[in-house]
Amino acid sequence: MIRKNKNLKKKTIIFINVFFALFFLISCEKDGDVFLRVENLRTYEIVNLKIGSLDYGNIRPNETTDYQQIDTGTFNSSYEMNGRELAGEIKTWGMGNLKLQIQNNGELKFIDE
Repeated sequence: MIRKNKNLKKKTIIFINVFFALFFLISCEKDGDVFLRVENLRTYEIVNLKIGSLDYGNIRPNETTDYQQIDTGTFNSSYEMNGRELAGEIKTWGMGNLKLQIQNNGELKFIDE
């Protein structure tokens, strides 16, 4: 009888440890669905904006695009503005809604929405 109680206690402790380990792993924030939109705060129209495989098209001054789903990671980006072609990299992370603001001074700013 004592031996059965020890085995039962040992199994119970193992079960509780496994339960909490799984709970911890599941509750950790993971990369997931990211939805990105772009706001043009420049005084010029952004023409043919592409981020990775996504095409945001043309964005007039003070206009914001619709959200598009994008993976997490680093993506090439390109667009034309005022007759010049511009290119760079955009990095997305986490999960949820992000807004990429293209500031009037040319800087990029991400905002969690």
